[in-house]
Amino acid sequence: MGAGARDQTRNLAFTTENSRGISQSVLPTFAVLLGGSGGSMDSLGDFKLSQILHGGQSITLNRTLAPAGTVIPRSFMSAVYDKGKNAVIELTTELLDAKTRETAATSVTSMIIRGEGGFGSEPAPADGWEVPNRPADQVEAERTSPGQALLYRLNGDRNPLHSDPAMAALAGFEKPILHGLCTMGFAGRALLETISGSDADAFGSLSVRFAAPVIPGDELTTSIWKTETGAVFQTRVGDTVVLDRGTYTLRGRRHRGSPGIRNRHRLVPVRCPAVHRYSVQPSGQRSVPGSAAQSAQYRVSFRQDGLEQFSNLLVGAAQRTQVPMVTASSVNSVCMRLSKT
Repeated sequence: MGAGARDQTRNLAFTTENSRGISQSVLPTFAVLLGGSGGSMDSLGDFKLSQILHGGQSITLNRTLAPAGTVIPRSFMSAVYDKGKNAVIELTTELLDAKTRETAATSVTSMIIRGEGGFGSEPAPADGWEVPNRPADQVEAERTSPGQALLYRLNGDRNPLHSDPAMAALAGFEKPILHGLCTMGFAGRALLETISGSDADAFGSLSVRFAAPVIPGDELTTSIWKTETGAVFQTRVGDTVVLDRGTYTLRGRRHRGSPGIRNRHRLVPVRCPAVHRYSVQPSGQRSVPGSAAQSAQYRVSFRQDGLEQFSNLLVGAAQRTQVPMVTASSVNSVCMRLSKT
């Protein structure tokens, strides 16, 4: 319901648990709510929370979400990019099956930290996305309700920016705005219905960039262009693009430009003020709670002065252990275990 429901008699599998002859299912985009946002932003620097904007989101499902079950969220910072004036931090959450420790889903949150750029880093990899040079294959329009944000906040996101007029005014908005993930949910449901026939088993991945705020009550118009692997899409309110660079892929049909966790075996450019511990792991192995995977670990304690020193540390450790590349787990160990001295 938080992602909209034009007809309460349709797709009852996603909204009810006791409809006759219908088995309960989980809307695939619900995966983004499991495991939280990918870790506390308080540990990533001395910037103010008011500097943070939700820049983008991707979800990749390796299997269909069950109506009930237990997962273990494994979160880490997977990248930091210098965008000139601003910095971009990517937080990745892997949802591990509590019994098998297999990755059921991966969510990547892109956060824009305003005014924290200028430290220097490799550019973010290009995704190759562009608006197709042809009319959209399908256009889906749906109006959000005036109380949409109040309904969506029941998922657990109680940010007052989406409910308190006074807080919205402090942020420069005339009234509370809709959660970006709610807007993404509307688009995701439209893609699931039009491309996959509302079949949750066909959902592979979804990725968007948040381009502009939405006010509860606005009408969302999603233009969909079908591709061999799924679709690309863009969502507007009137003439304003609110969701950009949208990509939807069917299960088992991912391509280079599709969303999901980036190559685990490439060096991710990051910057940290201090390092308490890091680990280097052989290619293809991960330290997962309860697993038998082992890693070669080194312990260091020093104050970080810049990106180059940090990168040299990781590359040097990889050379000493004859591991060709540094894993995202190594970066996680460095970045998320910051000393407070």
